[in-house]
Amino acid sequence: MSESANPHAEGILRQNFPCTFDQNAVEIVPGPWPTEKKKLRIGVVFCGRQTPGGHNVVAGLLDACTKHSPDSELFAFVGGTKALFENNSQKVENATMRFFRSQGGIDMIGRSVDQICTEEHLSKAVATCQALSLDGLALIGGTISMTHAALLSEHFAKEGLSTAVVGIPGSVDGDLKSNRIDTMFGFDTASKAYSQLIGNMCADCNSAKKYYYFCRLMGRAPSHITLECALQTHPNVVLIGEEIAAQNQTLADVVKSIADVVVARREAGKNYGVVVIPEGAINSIADIKLLLKEIDDLYAAGKTAEQIPENLTAWSSALFSSLPTLTQGEFLLERESGGSLQLSQIQTEKLLCLTVTAELDKRKEAGKYEGGFSPLAHYFGYQARSAMPSNFDATLANTLGHAAVALIAAGATGLMANGRRLAGPVAEWRVEGVPLTELMTVKTTPSGPEPVIVGADVNLNGAAMKLLTQLRDSWAVHETYRNPGPIQYAGEQANDINITLQSERETTAVRLKEVEEQCTRILELCRSGCPPRNLATACSGLQSVVSILEILAKD
Repeated sequence: MSESANPHAEGILRQNFPCTFDQNAVEIVPGPWPTEKKKLRIGVVFCGRQTPGGHNVVAGLLDACTKHSPDSELFAFVGGTKALFENNSQKVENATMRFFRSQGGIDMIGRSVDQICTEEHLSKAVATCQALSLDGLALIGGTISMTHAALLSEHFAKEGLSTAVVGIPGSVDGDLKSNRIDTMFGFDTASKAYSQLIGNMCADCNSAKKYYYFCRLMGRAPSHITLECALQTHPNVVLIGEEIAAQNQTLADVVKSIADVVVARREAGKNYGVVVIPEGAINSIADIKLLLKEIDDLYAAGKTAEQIPENLTAWSSALFSSLPTLTQGEFLLERESGGSLQLSQIQTEKLLCLTVTAELDKRKEAGKYEGGFSPLAHYFGYQARSAMPSNFDATLANTLGHAAVALIAAGATGLMANGRRLAGPVAEWRVEGVPLTELMTVKTTPSGPEPVIVGADVNLNGAAMKLLTQLRDSWAVHETYRNPGPIQYAGEQANDINITLQSERETTAVRLKEVEEQCTRILELCRSGCPPRNLATACSGLQSVVSILEILAKD
């Protein structure tokens, strides 16, 4: 996720973040506080979209504040970034917090447009933090929010403001991940909530045996949620946006792949099935992506929705005209504040229902398909992002809230609270602060290079994707549907983690624990009184290991 190894990108980041760029990660360990504990005044603002576990972050902040010093105060900006700019804050009290612990949504503090980027925004944020004499400000949200946290921390440092800025990562998209970051809170809950809904559809499909359910899932551009839900429920067809993009598939290719499964199942006497589609798939389809880029450019050039169709190139005009009227209208919808397509408003599931139907009709005429086709479209989006958090998310969110307070109390700024070894037992989790600039890349824009934190795509060579690849052919023809049921809060499955985290990080968590245990054992064997040759052997061996790891780190 970071381009710090790229000298050009590093130079741009260093230029834009001179005060906060050269920072190291900070590990938070148990033990006595190194200095006298002082009263803390901390503000918290929810910048992103609703995320399961949001209230637990606030609870973690409050508990850690008062544990650090009973006189400490936590202020919530009720109404998101807009409230931050207007200094609309409310002191968080235990009497109120007790009604929201481990509850879904973020209605206790609310949200607004996720935007802290203009000079006016930055100046208003400074004024608010000065007026409240805040020691720290915690920003909760996804990749955009973490980018804004980096901008805010740098601006505060330049202005000489003593308020530390700390990011707390949470989003249902689950796209803030890297070799260093296991996951963010919210993804576990959302994927489990959607999996129950898909599992219900699978059970209904296998009962009625006459419909094809096309289910589109929230998740913006990356397909992390779709991948996880597919592993949980075993649908007959699952589309992965990153895979479509890597294979440069067109709309016709995608439609053909689904139609082929329908035909194969029909030949086996099965005229029913479940298709799972990521929200961002539409922007991964090669020819659709080019069409949408043209539409975006025409909007940027000042064309209206009515003028755009007649100004498309011949190729794009032909593709646009071939699309269902419903889809044409959705492609022309007003863009989001950042200029991007409103993915949640593009009903890809209905587009595929119509285009697959048309493809099967052609095959009927050619004598290559017999039988009917009854597709039903569903969108699973808002049903999960305010769900009651799973035990995993409730614990992670609370932990990150505690971590943020520890960082602020230490005067650290420009860091993001992060949990490591999350695939292992909670008792073995490790908590740290990661420099936000370390997570940044440099994006090329019309106005020049722009430092941002971007979401990670599904790793097509990752363990979770490899597992899907091994199983999907069998899913296509067989009914191996799985319904995980509702999220559990007690019992054997209550603390199960999602399959993606388990497959991608469980081995890493185990090996990191082994490394720590081996290092501890070395220290025990080298305590005062051991022979000099033993110390020499330990130093020589460790130096060799470090040298090898440094070489590997550069690859």
